[in-house]
Amino acid sequence: MQEVAPGTYTAEYKIKPDDPLERWYIAVQAVKTVNGITKAGGTKIPIVIWPAALNLALVNQRTTDFFTGQQTEIKAELSYSDGIKIEKADVFATIGNETIKLIETNLGEYSVFYLFTEKDVTATSLQLSASDIYGNSVAITPKAIEVKQIGKYELKFRLFYYNILARYWYIFVFGILLAVTVTKPLWYKKYLKVNLKKAVENEERVIEMEKDIQRKYFKHHSITREDYDKLMLKYRERASDLKEKRLRLNEKLVGKKGKGKS
Repeated sequence: MQEVAPGTYTAEYKIKPDDPLERWYIAVQAVKTVNGITKAGGTKIPIVIWPAALNLALVNQRTTDFFTGQQTEIKAELSYSDGIKIEKADVFATIGNETIKLIETNLGEYSVFYLFTEKDVTATSLQLSASDIYGNSVAITPKAIEVKQIGKYELKFRLFYYNILARYWYIFVFGILLAVTVTKPLWYKKYLKVNLKKAVENEERVIEMEKDIQRKYFKHHSITREDYDKLMLKYRERASDLKEKRLRLNEKLVGKKGKGKS
């Protein structure tokens, strides 16, 4: 020990994770020789070493609602309070009356795939527990869960959604885009004709609405000049947009710019 003041001595000891638990003794002895005479004294005090604090966390769990026949990954991370990852630990997950041991997949990371069955319908929570090789342990109840029992056909649909569609949605999107591109020569011309027909019909409808407004104002005098101007402006803008759309569709159909119907 080092003397930090007259008659005061100090030293530090960091308790390690592998130090034995329960009762310890701190023993101190002092020895001093003066004029050939050696004097000594000592004492000791008992202390109790408690288990080290472990941080156990459930990760990568996006939902608390499960169904029978569903397989999900239970993943946990384990570390000491100072952030050091814990290896070679025993980590368990408890669902209802079922306890499953998680496998260490990386330093401080443990996981297992679990298949929900009818016996889990009564389960209301997912619990985690862990203990390191030195006897330190921790237990938590991170989430309340619900397990629903479903029929065979609903199970097939849900498994398809969770295991295939939700995981590989980008493949389905790519497949749809590829199918649209490959089959474009078969349907694109018909698509243009249908849209052209709709544009022509809408354009004719707007023209009839313009004529109707003109009759109301000039012949029947049933609307004001202000309303007449507003409506005519609105219909003419709409007619202009439809005419432009019709011309573009015509150009795409004939394959030559400028041959649209005027």
